Amino acid sequence: MDARPGPQNQKKQTQRQEVPLKPDFLKDFRAADQWDMIETDFKSLGLRRQDSPTVAAYLMAYYRFIQAEKTIEEEGSTYTSPTGVIRQRPEVGIAQKYLQLVKQLGAEIGLSPAARSRIDLKGSSTMEEDPGESIEDFVRSFQ
Repeated sequence: MDARPGPQNQKKQTQRQEVPLKPDFLKDFRAADQWDMIETDFKSLGLRRQDSPTVAAYLMAYYRFIQAEKTIEEEGSTYTSPTGVIRQRPEVGIAQKYLQLVKQLGAEIGLSPAARSRIDLKGSSTMEEDPGESIEDFVRSFQ
């Protein structure tokens, strides 16, 4: 292995610094739109190409959380079983599970306020705007 600076070593270093690529499977979900929304902040968050699976997992978990919440909103958080017992809808547990995963993965990739406070966000386009607007836009795009 050659440790001297040269075109090959510079190419490898450049490849390692490239931002994550959107996985093809996301196009089948509305999560692909979210990728485009946060993509401008990948560099400022320090995300690299090898972080693509984590970003995709975050977006899929958020997509599934929103889907469960939509069902809860439409159907309620409980249902009456055939035997007359009132039960919690499975979507309540699903929403809780995916919300926890969203929080965990979001913190890993710098999308929580606490994580962002530990990252230098200079040069970030979306994060410099009013964070309330971008969060609302983010949620609205799943609806």
